[in-house]
Amino acid sequence: MDWEAIGALGESLSAILVLITLVYLATQVRYAKNAAADANRLARAKGVCDYQLACATNDLINQSNVAANDHWAWYEELSEALGIRAEEAMRADAISLYWIWLHWGQYSSTNNKTDLDELGHTIGKFYSKSPAIKYSWEKGPFSKPSLSNNFIEFVDRHMQKYSVEE
Repeated sequence: MDWEAIGALGESLSAILVLITLVYLATQVRYAKNAAADANRLARAKGVCDYQLACATNDLINQSNVAANDHWAWYEELSEALGIRAEEAMRADAISLYWIWLHWGQYSSTNNKTDLDELGHTIGKFYSKSPAIKYSWEKGPFSKPSLSNNFIEFVDRHMQKYSVEE
């Protein structure tokens, strides 16, 4: 074998290694992009959850929110449906929205079938058996209208599954 053949072989090997490196880097960039998107969705869900928790535990925040955004008719409807006072309905809706957004964050960042099955089971059992969450989910102005169609279909499918099983 002469030096030219060895040089050509070395160049070919180098080109293959560069190609493998580029494929590896492209894969890593894609994973990093997906991880950043998941972190963004989880941070958004956490922010909404924190706000809803504050509304559920602090009547002044909740009352200011209602006054500023004219939500009183919704809370009166919810209070009538649940047989509780409107002030209690405000807290019940905030707690319901806390759970809904927590589960949205989990759903939006999960791609493992086992995790999705477990989440679907939790949502199906929990939402179909809790009158406040069920009513807030089905009729509330702040749940379905705020969320993705994929998540809505996921929740509805699991609620239907677990309400039929009983």
